[in-house]
Amino acid sequence: MLNEQDRRTTRRRAEVEREIADVLRDCPSLQGEVAHHVLVGRLLRRGGVSLSVPAAATDAIWFLGLIGVCQRALGGFAELACAVEDLRVEQPTVDALARLADRWEAYGELGDVPDGVLHQLEVELRLLTPVDVSGAYRHTAGDSARTVPAYCDTAWAALLWLFCQNASPPDPASDSVAGPGMPTLPAPSLPPSMTFLEAVKDALSPATAGQVDAWNRRRARDAGLVRQLDEIRLRRDPQTREPGVVHLIFQFELRRAADHAAGQPMTRSQEIEVACWRQWPRSERFERVAATVCTAGELPRLTSEAVVGLEEELRDAEDLIMIEFILSHELLHLPVEHWQMEYDDRLPSAIGLGYPLALRSLERQRRTSWHRRWRRRWRRLAEGDGHGVHWDADNAGGDLSKLYASTIEDENTVAVALSGPPRRRGGRTGRELNIALQCGVPIIMWHRGEPTHAASTALRAFLDGIEGEPIVHVGHGGVAVAPADLDERPDIAGVVGVRPAVSQLTDLRDRAQRLRARAYRISAASQDLGWHLALIWDDPDRQPERVW
Repeated sequence: MLNEQDRRTTRRRAEVEREIADVLRDCPSLQGEVAHHVLVGRLLRRGGVSLSVPAAATDAIWFLGLIGVCQRALGGFAELACAVEDLRVEQPTVDALARLADRWEAYGELGDVPDGVLHQLEVELRLLTPVDVSGAYRHTAGDSARTVPAYCDTAWAALLWLFCQNASPPDPASDSVAGPGMPTLPAPSLPPSMTFLEAVKDALSPATAGQVDAWNRRRARDAGLVRQLDEIRLRRDPQTREPGVVHLIFQFELRRAADHAAGQPMTRSQEIEVACWRQWPRSERFERVAATVCTAGELPRLTSEAVVGLEEELRDAEDLIMIEFILSHELLHLPVEHWQMEYDDRLPSAIGLGYPLALRSLERQRRTSWHRRWRRRWRRLAEGDGHGVHWDADNAGGDLSKLYASTIEDENTVAVALSGPPRRRGGRTGRELNIALQCGVPIIMWHRGEPTHAASTALRAFLDGIEGEPIVHVGHGGVAVAPADLDERPDIAGVVGVRPAVSQLTDLRDRAQRLRARAYRISAASQDLGWHLALIWDDPDRQPERVW
């Protein structure tokens, strides 16, 4: 008598067999006795087993008989998909049969998963493409040369295919085992499907991820692979790591950007697409924790909830939290630095005071033709070779072509100061921003208020407190100012400063946080730059939309 697990497997496989019969029946190239005879011949050549399919009154009945024969003689349907492909049948039919063959085979290992859990896992993985989970597959395959077949059009199809792979890839992290008098052999590693599920858990809903977590634990216990599972989770689980930096990343995109670009001011009721990720210390993956649509007026509350939630999760940890806002151009004006951490608390708790914070450009992340220069300049910044700052904050009437030429020419330029807030894409400051983004400049800053001499002076003084190498400011008028020129330029001698230390551009986020703290200490009505500084700090190696 079949147990519950076997009954599930039998029922699910019967459903797949009916779908296979439907695909075969709907293919005109496989209709008729001649096509049936040729198909059986190809199966014989591929499977090496003689097949006898009884004649039938209709094609539909004959295909059901063929399915029964394949199940008994070949143990599955992989050879059937290959035989159909040999007949030069349309590729969509072949791909559908290959996916169904994998599904039938995989169901043999999924009998212990309840229908509801399996259905939800399928729904969520079908939303992910192979590109979305390419990193997870690379993590699964290790040094193996195997690639996911082209017919696997979703992460769900890739998972089913992995269930069909008998040999697990080598696990470089696993120890070796040997018995007395036996040669040292590699320790057994996790099955590919188990490793893959561990790698994609961040892309699943919390409820589904919890079910997958428990199921993988049961599978590992039954297979004697608990140690291997614990090791891979130890490398993955942020709670087991040494303290480091946790990045909390928000992405806001105006849903009706075209209307806004036409000149309509954004209102609190406009819809914003929101996504939120966490990136844990020493991990290249991003854990998606939210994806929703809300009004602009709800953004501070949603941000507060995410920050508080992360703080609660890290209550026993010592990690540093850094916050980033990936914004579409129309949302760069949002004063995210001054939103409150405790949204419902009357006590002041500005996010920009409690955490290093930076803006990032959504447009640049999606314009891959800009990425090469972006990566080159970021590397120069990270290695300490980038020291140039293009200064545009007091050259509002200059020629934009000069900004582009001077920026694109010198790869040491890693920062640009705009002449004002980039409110409109087509406006002057909006075009300045696009030039900096296109040229790959990773650090871009501006004063959020109206362009004034005081604002320009404050922003320049902030920049000059960073530089340690000889400082060069380049303006649209072609003016270049270096330390050696200060005696001949008394008009700027009180603004441009020099430090003997090496460049400290890399600590810009921390200095901006301290600047905001100083502004709050002075007065809420202060014109101090700490109230008005906007800073883009853009790392090309951390793009959460390209999750894997």
